Amino acid sequence: MLTPAVLVPTVRFIEQMPAEQFVGPTYSPEGGEYDLGSVVVSTADVSPAVFLTRIHGWIRYPGAPVNPSGTAPTSYPVVIFLHGMHNRSEPSFEGYDYLANDLVVHGYVTLSIDANDINAFCPSTAIGCIHGGAGDYSSQSRGQLVLATLDRLKKLSDGGQTTTGIQIPKQLIGKIDFSRIGIMGHSRGGQGINDAIQLNDRRIGVSLQQLRSATAELQNEKDNWAGNTWFAAPGAAVTTGTKAAFLTTLNTLIAELSVNGLSDQDLSTFLDMNNVMLSPEAGDWSNTPPKYVFKAALSLAPTDSQSYRKIASVPFAAMVGTCDGDVNNLSGTHVLDNNRFSRDPADSAPRFQIVVRGANHNYFNSQWTKDDYSGLQGDYCYADATHATRLATADQQSIGLFVINSFMRNFVGGEAVFAPYWNGTARLPAAACPGSQAPCDNRVVLTIQINGVNGHKMIAPFDEYGLNQPYDSTISTLQTGGPLDLIDASAFRGNVYTCATDLTLGDGAIPTCTQPSPTGIFFRTGPEGPLSTYVGGLLSIANQVQFTLTGPNMTLPVTLKEPAYGPSGQPVTANALSTVGFDTLSFRIAMVRPQPSVEGMLAAQQVSVTLTDSKGRDSPAILVSDFSDALDSSMGLSIPPQSSMPELLNMVAIPLDAFGPDPASKSTFDITQLSKLTLKFANAPNDGTAVSLTDLELQNFGRNVH
Repeated sequence: MLTPAVLVPTVRFIEQMPAEQFVGPTYSPEGGEYDLGSVVVSTADVSPAVFLTRIHGWIRYPGAPVNPSGTAPTSYPVVIFLHGMHNRSEPSFEGYDYLANDLVVHGYVTLSIDANDINAFCPSTAIGCIHGGAGDYSSQSRGQLVLATLDRLKKLSDGGQTTTGIQIPKQLIGKIDFSRIGIMGHSRGGQGINDAIQLNDRRIGVSLQQLRSATAELQNEKDNWAGNTWFAAPGAAVTTGTKAAFLTTLNTLIAELSVNGLSDQDLSTFLDMNNVMLSPEAGDWSNTPPKYVFKAALSLAPTDSQSYRKIASVPFAAMVGTCDGDVNNLSGTHVLDNNRFSRDPADSAPRFQIVVRGANHNYFNSQWTKDDYSGLQGDYCYADATHATRLATADQQSIGLFVINSFMRNFVGGEAVFAPYWNGTARLPAAACPGSQAPCDNRVVLTIQINGVNGHKMIAPFDEYGLNQPYDSTISTLQTGGPLDLIDASAFRGNVYTCATDLTLGDGAIPTCTQPSPTGIFFRTGPEGPLSTYVGGLLSIANQVQFTLTGPNMTLPVTLKEPAYGPSGQPVTANALSTVGFDTLSFRIAMVRPQPSVEGMLAAQQVSVTLTDSKGRDSPAILVSDFSDALDSSMGLSIPPQSSMPELLNMVAIPLDAFGPDPASKSTFDITQLSKLTLKFANAPNDGTAVSLTDLELQNFGRNVH
């Protein structure tokens, strides 16, 4: 007799990740300060300012294997850290040592770049400078510094020497693998690594003519920096990066530029003799450095003054904290929103949004000890004793250690043990949880966007601008006749809004909505301006549909049809959506909650998902909360009265197998051919919650493919 079929529930997590620091072989860490000369960089302003910065920082590398029987690898991947705009008198580049040391122990070369020279930059046209410097608001110079550091490092690793014999440790010559590079930038440094990705495709540099025209700016730079304080790594054997040495280089360069009749050849020889390089322009070197292979890029709480839309062909993560009091519009999420889909079918690099609930801006850098979120005592993010929303410094860095380093080790080092987390199928390790108390997955909310021809399939667009289409190709369109043709929003009539990012607006601009989104419900504006952690509300700018819940059990049916790709104007004609080749249904959702009048826990809001196949048969209803923490940004904690929580579009990912019926039901529901998806909002009690929705699609997360 046959054994009756037994239902094996499909669960959100298949495993729990181990503590990152205890995975893999280990090596004794070595390293110290590096000083590789100087580079002339420029801003991205209409009239670019040209100035000088050292190629200086901290290098760490693996020494002997800790296990006596272990063997050292033939080459080491490299990870670069770039700090942001902070007080130039502080050694910000030392603030990621807790990350760098851990990577070094596991076989990675790390460089933490000192960008204080850029932070100290104050152009002659500036009216007052923060922290004693302006810091290049465009951050182009930071991207140039990243590439210049790699240029010098590669030359030395390949056995070359600069004119005055600057070297790297002999243990590293020929040992650095420049086909495996990871970059992480924080704050303005995050914008800098976004710049580096784009500059790596096409260098924007400084010409000899630009340098000749920069004498007055270099003199201004020398005068401003005369009062600067430079830091060397503690215990470093040499301290060549002193203020005196750098000012000597500046003085000598200014004097050389004033020589009448100085030829380009003589100027180039002078630069070479003094270890000063120009940021190279595309194709302007006789020995142009190769395009570097970035295997991973993580932008931590970045600024986005350039509204980047050209991040491609690299696994990219934007990581933000919901209690960021500095970059309080969480513009890292805007970088993700504007770059989440690849523009080339050959670009299969995934993109990620990482939201760390309760994290501030500063504590990811151990040198930035001041709490940047201030001024609103008693609200959602204020660090007081009345609620447990905020993360302590040690807990925030424990999250950073796992998330940042596992990202690098997975994508740069190819350490597959970390892949389940980045596929969304594994829990955080206890070591990454506050107080080491697991589970804590509602603290770190991961959104994954798979790219490539077989990576994802968009189900329904949420606008009429063609921006949400798979692969974002100019020759592949999904025509539906209007923004809501596939979405039956009749239950929300008068309370539904379709919104799209205006590509001509800068970072922090509120998307344009049709009809206009109601004031203060979704996007909010306060003294800090629009889109701010201080005023709460929705901060994501992706194209989206918004609606307000006015009663219980409201439903949003979405007609599912197979997208037809081809010339513009080709309609969608297939009667059902095929899920063949995919394993997960995903969408991004934000539940925008009103301010509570009294302190306490917010009422739970639940959403369920039901699928209907091509023959009209329904799947079981699946609760979103069983597969995502996107619905409750409060994490079930008590919220202070009149407190405004920042909300983001976070991912819900439900394995298609979860919609399979119980074998005992004898249902013949067919998960491979779908005609409708229905979202049901329990909304009990009705407290004025608003909902935003986008990116309804099929994806492949490494589960059971249909």
